[in-house]
Amino acid sequence: MARPKCDKCGRELEETFLGKLMGTIMKVKGKTTAICRDCQKNIKPAKK
Repeated sequence: MARPKCDKCGRELEETFLGKLMGTIMKVKGKTTAICRDCQKNIKPAKK
């Protein structure tokens, strides 16, 4: 099975020994995107 990649920087996402992702799956404009830990630190919260 291919390992998922970060949609922002392109690096492979790390996985735990149970196969869970070490990152975040975000839903942006109806599309799911995978974000790695390093890119997650750079994302600013959305203002309401």
